[in-house]
Amino acid sequence: MADKLLLIGLFQDEELQSMLRLIDPENFDPDFNPDNEHQVRGLLAMNVAEGVKLQMCYLLHHLFDLQLRHRIESMIAYCDDYVGELQSDQLRRYIEIKQSDMPSAVAARKTREFRCSPKEQMRAILCFKNLEEDQADQCSCGEDLRETLVGYHEELVLRIKSVSSSEEVEETEEKSEEPSKPWTQRLLNIVKMVKAADQEPEKEEREGPRAEELLQKKIISTVIKWAEETEIENRELVRQMFYLLLRAFNGIGELMNAMENTYTISTASKDDVVVLLGYLQRVRSLLPVQMGPEEEEIMRNSLW
Repeated sequence: MADKLLLIGLFQDEELQSMLRLIDPENFDPDFNPDNEHQVRGLLAMNVAEGVKLQMCYLLHHLFDLQLRHRIESMIAYCDDYVGELQSDQLRRYIEIKQSDMPSAVAARKTREFRCSPKEQMRAILCFKNLEEDQADQCSCGEDLRETLVGYHEELVLRIKSVSSSEEVEETEEKSEEPSKPWTQRLLNIVKMVKAADQEPEKEEREGPRAEELLQKKIISTVIKWAEETEIENRELVRQMFYLLLRAFNGIGELMNAMENTYTISTASKDDVVVLLGYLQRVRSLLPVQMGPEEEEIMRNSLW
């Protein structure tokens, strides 16, 4: 039930915090006392059946989905402000060109950017990410805007903590020379990478680990414990466990794939979206109903 409520977005922050306490009170319960022998253990620390483990995997996947959605929303909010600053910089440069006394041919060449489509304009402005430091003058974007975007990118990657091993680097370098490895070898590489990351000495924490880091480490250690303690018979459980490991170590890839399937809706289209969702709910409620051709035609006319 809690998993379904989380999936449809009915959980508030307080309820989500309570669920995290049930899953892992050691990290998410401020009143947790490790010296208390009668302290209630979390669900991830209990010895449970494979069916319960499978449901826990589904719940953890939905927590990853929630985390990914928040990352996408934060990126969209940042891009909204950043594009506004880019447009202001564009307007400033356009006014400077118009007010200058340069020849018409030179002015036409410099204003070519403003006559392109918005997509081409954005591509030309953001071309600095592929330029070297000595080629920065080839980009029309201001230096402060370039530094802002580069800083945001570095902070984002640091938060997601893209993990790569030496074996992955060697595999990438030799990809063009060697044929693709079988899935068993790739699976073994993932296991080695997870074990190596789990055995690394902990670095000194600057301000203590964030909650998302604690949850990610707990998920990784729990999946490893489940895989080592007993022989798992449920194939779906094995599949979901390795998928959890992949998601824990592939934050950048997940974010890139999610951005390709993300779209934003302006406030001006809010009423249209509400009407569309109403139509979709009516269509979904009629899916189990069998209708003839004439009834389908009447239904289409009444919907649209």
